[in-house]
Amino acid sequence: MNPIATAIEVMAYVIGDPSKYYFDKYNGDKEGDHLAIIWEFRHNQVRTQVLHEYIFAAANTLKELGIKYW
Repeated sequence: MNPIATAIEVMAYVIGDPSKYYFDKYNGDKEGDHLAIIWEFRHNQVRTQVLHEYIFAAANTLKELGIKYW
């Protein structure tokens, strides 16, 4: 597999795993989870934004090169 395509898959996994963990762990209807939800959101927000930008940039590069990645 192309190294850029591999990087996209890895970044997509990294961004998806915390999101799944975050949503599976906390319940927005449960008052005791509200503080934890806010804490986790702030904790992961920057990392998620950076990963999204890298995924988008890599995907555009592959598209320009005519390489299929998904």
